[in-house]
Amino acid sequence: MKIAIITGGETGEREISIKSAQNVANLIDFAETETFVFPEKKELFLSSATGFNVVIPMIHGAGGEDGSLQTILENINMPYIFSGIQTHQIGIDKVKTKELVIAIDIISPKETADFPAFVKPRFGGSSVASKLCASQEEFNNLLNENLDIELIIEEPIKGREFTVGIVEQNGKTFPLPVVEIIPKGAFFDFENKYNPEKLATEVCPAEIPEDLSKELQRQALVVHTLLKARHLSRSDFIVTPEANIYFLETNTIPGMTDTSLIPKMLKQEGLSLKELLKEWCFNL
Repeated sequence: MKIAIITGGETGEREISIKSAQNVANLIDFAETETFVFPEKKELFLSSATGFNVVIPMIHGAGGEDGSLQTILENINMPYIFSGIQTHQIGIDKVKTKELVIAIDIISPKETADFPAFVKPRFGGSSVASKLCASQEEFNNLLNENLDIELIIEEPIKGREFTVGIVEQNGKTFPLPVVEIIPKGAFFDFENKYNPEKLATEVCPAEIPEDLSKELQRQALVVHTLLKARHLSRSDFIVTPEANIYFLETNTIPGMTDTSLIPKMLKQEGLSLKELLKEWCFNL
């Protein structure tokens, strides 16, 4: 088998995408791999695509997690792992995802015009261009710094942050251990995720009551199923002191760097990312 790993992209998540791709490539010893950084190596990939059996899309955010790469792959009849076009298109759109989960009685922060408020991109992840804005002025400054990004404004929810991965193995879909994220700043921002000097504390498994853990896992699995996700997803939540659970978003191609959450969850569960990749690639 020969596997093409496609990474890169043209957003603020490019560097993380490349690191995730490097980590995945290092794990694969069951097949020959070649990594293509888009957009630089896009034409090279297309010209050599017939030489590959399967693609591992490893672009986080726009360009890979929005269905555009998957559309290219389907147009050339190239098998790929992770979710299909429509799942990515909905999953990357926080507004559409919120509408779907609210319709099945999962709570999510409401959009607002008042401040303080939490501001984040409608599309994308890795907490790029996300900020807790205390005033209209702070929001205007963030807007001016990100003129090419559509931002949404939500009510600020105070509480503990959790994340839950969903994985498919041997025909079964199940949740991974809940992780609590304890950020060093006001929230789990880009620096807390990827800067080695500012990494948030990640408690895996989360030290919470079993009923709360099971409910977070249930909701993550419901969202994974609702979006018709395939192989892997990761959903983020906030739990208030009153034990109200707020769904934030779902990642359809979660980070896979050496500091990312999914590898930690898999290790805690006793699962091998390498073996999962092998299964997914061989069973398309």
